[in-house]
Amino acid sequence: MNAKFTAVDCPVYEETFPVEDRCSLKKCSHYGIRGSVFGGNVQAEHPIDTAAETNTPPGEGRYNSYDLLRIFSAISVIIIHVNAHFFGSRAGAPSSSLYYVAESLLNIVTRFSVPAFIMISGAFILGNPANRDYIYFYKKSSYKIFLPTFAVIIIFFILSEMKWIITYHNPLPPLYALLIGGQYNLWFMYLLFGLYALVPFIIRLKEVTEKRVYKIVAYFMLFWSVVSQMTSTYALPYSIGVVFAFLSYFIIGNVLYEESNTQNKSSRAAMWFCAAIACFLITFFSRYARLTNDLFDPYTSFFSPTITLASICIFIGFGKLKINWHCEKLSSLTFFMYLFHTPIYGVQFRFRKLLPSNELLAIAAVVILTVLMSLGAAILFTKLWYYCESMWNWKKHWYHWRIWQKQLDNSTLKDT
Repeated sequence: MNAKFTAVDCPVYEETFPVEDRCSLKKCSHYGIRGSVFGGNVQAEHPIDTAAETNTPPGEGRYNSYDLLRIFSAISVIIIHVNAHFFGSRAGAPSSSLYYVAESLLNIVTRFSVPAFIMISGAFILGNPANRDYIYFYKKSSYKIFLPTFAVIIIFFILSEMKWIITYHNPLPPLYALLIGGQYNLWFMYLLFGLYALVPFIIRLKEVTEKRVYKIVAYFMLFWSVVSQMTSTYALPYSIGVVFAFLSYFIIGNVLYEESNTQNKSSRAAMWFCAAIACFLITFFSRYARLTNDLFDPYTSFFSPTITLASICIFIGFGKLKINWHCEKLSSLTFFMYLFHTPIYGVQFRFRKLLPSNELLAIAAVVILTVLMSLGAAILFTKLWYYCESMWNWKKHWYHWRIWQKQLDNSTLKDT
């Protein structure tokens, strides 16, 4: 779709946002501006919020559903990691015990989380024509994603180095973990950097590609990713193979989102959730019968055929929900909840003797505490970030850095 864009200055964050020139805008205390674009809601982006993209799903209730999916996905990631501390020792020995059945199911039904994160991001990021401009997108995403992530990684790295130097007199393991993305489950962030680097290229290709061809290529990429990931191993989360595999989820999210705008809105979400449950059950019984063992590698586990189908069904199902609960603020914190959750539950497991003897109760206790503490850490970090931003004007300096100055002369705020 070709659309005319005009510059709209955000009164809160001093950023110029591209909005369709038919928009009716009003100031918003949280996001700077709001309006209507392409027949739906538009929210200017929160400086460090990965959830808000400038063109959102039509209908506020449907936008809330994607926020809710992001929240469920963040909690599911925490469940995966906490549950692994208990399930890991019995995963290779299927049995009919309550612990095996419950923990195996937990390990499976939460696998939609990472694909859902990727598909939500792809749905909105690739759906925003302004992101076709390299400088505009890299400037914006580097401030929102790279800088906060870099700050957190440096904090974790320093603490890890202190531990290894004091305890083991060896400073190398934390450095190695930092380079390969193995530090505190932050491999996802390295992967995200690779996906974001490709965004302007994908949008430009999308603009010159017939919609039907774009859709076919997306589904073929996903099929190829499932096949390749099940037959490959990788050492790095930013390997070309890993990035391009998850790129298929990224593009599929955009395809499914755009398809949902043209389909019958009376379609029921329950059908898609039931299909996802069926996929999970097939996965469980396949593992129980020792027919599959592909759910343990961090890169391939999200490409098991049934997990892939279940993730897509859940994404479609949430897209059909109409939810009146406005959870965008909580959704915006899931990014930092992910960053902080690993060391938080790691500390709890150091006091494992204090946990309930019943493993399922222990999992529930650690998950609840980790969610609450990660949320608190996310709130504290964002408040500290905003305070420092207001004190030293980080954003203004970053946006006026010389490398971005081409933006002043060749911006996307023109006809695309």
